[in-house]
Amino acid sequence: METRLLNNLTQLAKEYKVFVRSDGAGFRRAARILQSMWREEQGYPMGKHRKRPLGSRLPMPWAQETLANYLTVTIQ
Repeated sequence: METRLLNNLTQLAKEYKVFVRSDGAGFRRAARILQSMWREEQGYPMGKHRKRPLGSRLPMPWAQETLANYLTVTIQ
């Protein structure tokens, strides 16, 4: 069961372009997947980390200029 879950998380991480080998298969990997899913649902572009596209990131300075990383306007 655990191996199947790890394989599914790895597959999802690759699908959502958030696979980072050092994340392992726990909380970090799951968090990146959820961040990428949220970004896609919002229709936001993908950012980069060390010049590599990473689905859990928003591009800068676009994110700062649009406040896209805030969930609601009142959070500002």
